Amino acid sequence: MKIPREFRRRAEKTIVKVIREVVDYLPPEKCKFCGSRRIVRYGHWQNMQRWWCKDCKRKFADNDAPPKMKTPTVQIASALSMFYG
Repeated sequence: MKIPREFRRRAEKTIVKVIREVVDYLPPEKCKFCGSRRIVRYGHWQNMQRWWCKDCKRKFADNDAPPKMKTPTVQIASALSMFYG
């Protein structure tokens, strides 16, 4: 029996949405400032999960950006490669 294409697309979108929600709540491995693994959730800010480090007492978002920066490293690298490439 063949599954209808529309049903399969809806199911795939739902699965991707659920996976993204789960990944957003997974704790990062460590604090981006001090490297401690003692971190806890600290609410949301602009639809992004924030974390609080119990050792250095700093709040941070796990957005793959260097400390004290908002832009992720991958985005910076691609912008530089487009500029110089």
